[in-house]
Amino acid sequence: MAKRRTTNEWIGLIEGYKERESGLSLIAWCKKTGISKSSIYPHIKSYNLKNSPKEQKWGLIEIPKDDIKTPTISLRVGAITLDINSGFDKKMLTAVLEVVTNVC
Repeated sequence: MAKRRTTNEWIGLIEGYKERESGLSLIAWCKKTGISKSSIYPHIKSYNLKNSPKEQKWGLIEIPKDDIKTPTISLRVGAITLDINSGFDKKMLTAVLEVVTNVC
């Protein structure tokens, strides 16, 4: 009779397989460790869904009305707000946005 494993045990097995990078295919690794390939596939799918990168969410851009002498754009991404004035340095803004998108 096959051993019934907990979720944490399956996670440990999957992470162990991924960390080893032994050059074995998953099927060969399953055969070597005595795990049924049909039993590990649903756990790998669940593991990958839980550990996949989160979807990028859109921020809010506010463009001011024309009656302001120095136009400012407020860009909000999550908890971060960037106020961009006219005459801004495009290279600096590009660098800042790269950092912000990596954080968010």
